[in-house]
Amino acid sequence: MRPLALLLLFSSSFLAAASAGAQSRTTRYVAPTDETVTTIVEEGYGSSPSHVIWVRNASSVTVQVYSVTLRDCENVKQQCTPTPLRLRVRPGRREVLRRVEPRIRDAGFSFRYSMGWRADSSEVAALQVLAENGLTTAQQRLAVREAEVAERRAAVGSHDLELGQEELAALGPRIAALRVEPDSVVLHVGQMFVVHQVRVLAADADGMLLGRVRTYNWRVTQSAVAVQSDTVVAQRAGRTTAEFRLMPPAAPLTARLPIVVVPDTTQ
Repeated sequence: MRPLALLLLFSSSFLAAASAGAQSRTTRYVAPTDETVTTIVEEGYGSSPSHVIWVRNASSVTVQVYSVTLRDCENVKQQCTPTPLRLRVRPGRREVLRRVEPRIRDAGFSFRYSMGWRADSSEVAALQVLAENGLTTAQQRLAVREAEVAERRAAVGSHDLELGQEELAALGPRIAALRVEPDSVVLHVGQMFVVHQVRVLAADADGMLLGRVRTYNWRVTQSAVAVQSDTVVAQRAGRTTAEFRLMPPAAPLTARLPIVVVPDTTQ
């Protein structure tokens, strides 16, 4: 009885929000996408100049930011490399992603950045467990969510529909293959490429696209490249491959992305 008590205690506040969402369309499901999980840079305040990178979550699902990468840095105090993170951003909130300061205080500084993030599926997983145990509010909330996912599919097309772990599980054997966009990448020696810029697409047996896969495993054969967090750095001329695979319990389907490294012609 103790695990059930813990589950009910953990989910009490969550169920209240679920019940309200089922009764009113004012708390509609908003998918976590690159349009709803965004960043902004603001000027920092303090004794030295700085820029503060914020991440804002306008979706209705908690997201986890697992890396941030600074690149093309000029006069930047912080390391211009990928940095692992464990930053949780709740719906409707924003959090500081990174503070960037100049190495030489009175000189100008510049940089570019990217981040890696994923949806936190724990909230939906909790709803599913509670719904399976007959809780009406959880069942209603899941029904509302599924209806809105279907509505979004009709509005934007399956090519742009985000497929998280729960959507992949629902599609099950309908997923027959994976595709990637672009279908290949060409880099000059010294150039970088962010793996999560690749669009991983699920398709059925007839080749019809079912949606864009948000959660997957990936690996890159480090022959002509080096891998730093979610960034591939071209080291020398040659060829390699990035491999993308569905995560369990989905079928272990794989898509491969050829990466070609060519010599730097500027030297």
